[in-house]
Amino acid sequence: MTENLMEAMVSETKQKKPTDKKQRIVTVAAELFAEKGYANTSTSEIAKKAEVAEGTIFRHFQTKENLLLSILVPFLKEALPPMAEDVFSKVLNRYTDSPESFFHALITNRYAFFIENKEYFQVFIKELVYNEQIRNEVIPIFQRTVLMQIETAIQTFQEKGKITKTIPSETLTRTAFSIMFGFFLTHLFFQNVDGESNIEEKINQLVHLIMNGMKTSV
Repeated sequence: MTENLMEAMVSETKQKKPTDKKQRIVTVAAELFAEKGYANTSTSEIAKKAEVAEGTIFRHFQTKENLLLSILVPFLKEALPPMAEDVFSKVLNRYTDSPESFFHALITNRYAFFIENKEYFQVFIKELVYNEQIRNEVIPIFQRTVLMQIETAIQTFQEKGKITKTIPSETLTRTAFSIMFGFFLTHLFFQNVDGESNIEEKINQLVHLIMNGMKTSV
């Protein structure tokens, strides 16, 4: 699966026949977002290509943000489980003996994914904070996939004596995820402040921080 979310969603929407105006708007919007980017695509452009009045877009979706979410949320609900399984299986299978290498590879991989899809996640995460319906739809799937995969990896390293067993795997999972997610959010919303310099060094520091809380007793 492509790492560009909108390109993947274009493929998904093209499989659905645009039998009504609403679906045609969604299909065209996904194509234009993939081609030009979310910020550079106007609702007037979408309306023109979809051959509808611009007011029709607002009648169905109210805002351009809602239009993006109408594409993004259903796709994530369907695609998140196989995406998570694919990423974690590749990373964990490659770094079975080193939790440091595992977390470094995982953070590097997902950092690239977040930055590749930065403008979409900026809208999605802001909406996640304020929209209870979206939280109720997405978070349970996220917990069953991403958090479960991280915990499985941690339990594997615990069994090998690479990570402490004195702290429950669930606690270690949520702590590690909080650290990683905070790192991703910083780069999504405060990139102009932090910049892209020394990203490898920052990831190394992040892994060191995570592992300090997981070390086995000497």
